[in-house]
Amino acid sequence: MEYLHEFNRLARYEPEEVRTDALRQAKFLRGLKDELSIQLVATDYADFQRFPNHKLHTPTHHQSPGHFQGKQAGSSSSKAAILSQRKLPQESPAERGRVWRRRQHSQWGVGAEDGEVACSSSSPSIALWYHGWWCRRRVGVVSGEPYVGVTIGTAVTNLLSPSDLAEFLRAQRITHVRLYDADPRLLSALASSGARAIVGVPNDELLALGSSPATATAWVSRRVLPFAGANSSSPGLITAIAVGDEVPTALPSALPVLLPAIQSLAAALAAANLSSIPVSTPLPFSVVFDPFPPSQAFFNQSLAKSFLLPLLSHLANTSAPLMLNLYPYYSLMQSNGVVPLDNALFKPLPPSMEMVDPNTLLHYTNVLDAMLDAVHVAVKNLNVTSVPVLVTETGWPSYGDRKTEPYATRDNADAYNSNLIKHITDKPGTPMRPGTQASVYIYELFNEDLRPGPVSEANWGLFHGNGTPVYLLHVSGAGGFPG
Repeated sequence: MEYLHEFNRLARYEPEEVRTDALRQAKFLRGLKDELSIQLVATDYADFQRFPNHKLHTPTHHQSPGHFQGKQAGSSSSKAAILSQRKLPQESPAERGRVWRRRQHSQWGVGAEDGEVACSSSSPSIALWYHGWWCRRRVGVVSGEPYVGVTIGTAVTNLLSPSDLAEFLRAQRITHVRLYDADPRLLSALASSGARAIVGVPNDELLALGSSPATATAWVSRRVLPFAGANSSSPGLITAIAVGDEVPTALPSALPVLLPAIQSLAAALAAANLSSIPVSTPLPFSVVFDPFPPSQAFFNQSLAKSFLLPLLSHLANTSAPLMLNLYPYYSLMQSNGVVPLDNALFKPLPPSMEMVDPNTLLHYTNVLDAMLDAVHVAVKNLNVTSVPVLVTETGWPSYGDRKTEPYATRDNADAYNSNLIKHITDKPGTPMRPGTQASVYIYELFNEDLRPGPVSEANWGLFHGNGTPVYLLHVSGAGGFPG
């Protein structure tokens, strides 16, 4: 087969993996008719190094969407047929996690009782900030109605004290919190704020908890029991435990003790009649390989049987969620123009530009849904069912280096987070799982001005450190606020 290039002619297509992945990615994302797709793909392929091979690419802390194949529903394409027969790799790339972001974060889910504009009673649980007010619905942490949370990092100049943070929560009607540790001082302050917290176990505590059930029992006694409800059906302030943070990439040497730590903490909670508090661990999206189109996704083979399958089995047995960090922003940044900006921002696209999975013919109107379905397929490929997904981080920076981070703008951040909230509010689910909507946490509430790295690292917040808004979320529709 030959494909015309606007500058020259490409030689007959050879099903080499790097070329296959370039074609897959461009075609699935663009969703165009074959004739136009071929020209666009050929143009991009002239410098095919722009499309990293999934065996050779360096996964970042928030991995790009991988490699796409796709075609317009109903169209015929021998090229797509060839691509669909490519064998999946059996070896994983070296994991080199991106470590710029968050090491001291708290993720705070948000809600409110009395917004300036009342929430629709039919809307799902969601927290929306608008002129300093929050719109609140009763929500569950890992089950029930979907909700939107907001993360809060601590790399902020003059960070508020625990009591002031609790007062800020109360003033903003923030009712859901995820902490990256279990600081008794902050938990004590939060206890009077009406918030509910997912507490965290830092990575440097995994060895002690994973190697000693007695240590896990003591940890629960000190960090959970003082703030727990009276019984298993009323868990109180603490509603879940997040053990570690992106351990496969941030601290791979701790993987052997991660699952034992989770199991020991779950056993300690059960012994204390608190089995309703789920225990899980947030994972990076880089554990999912070949995620686009979603129907071909699978887990990193070096982790699948040794770690992920036992983890998923435990989560299924304990009704705990699979926690993941999903960033369409990084998918866009690493796609070299393949990912349409509007698709990453949840903006409407004409049908000819929608992503189409060639194996299922499902249409994807946004990147986040495609990432979620890739996770669902990867889980199903391990013969595990009934594990809900909780998106523990997603967001968009409002400012970055103009040359290297052109998409980090206030308008894009406003569009992504506003449209994300509207998307969760409408609770459509994903194309593979309609009506089953995952809850998400927006990264983040405050700009962290002390965070090192690229310019964007200090500009993910909805608020500046002094509490003034970076931008206003514009949300319309059921349960939202008019823009």
